[in-house]
Amino acid sequence: MLRAFQKKSKKGIATPKADIEAIKTRLRMAEADHHARFAMQGQEP
Repeated sequence: MLRAFQKKSKKGIATPKADIEAIKTRLRMAEADHHARFAMQGQEP
């Protein structure tokens, strides 16, 4: 799981930019970790 948060938007259904940036950052970190783990095993998908 990259991020779990309760929706608290005060302007309709838009997700706050801070939450979007935090999710993007964690996704990049997770992708880098995934690639590092599989590269070490020689099993890059």
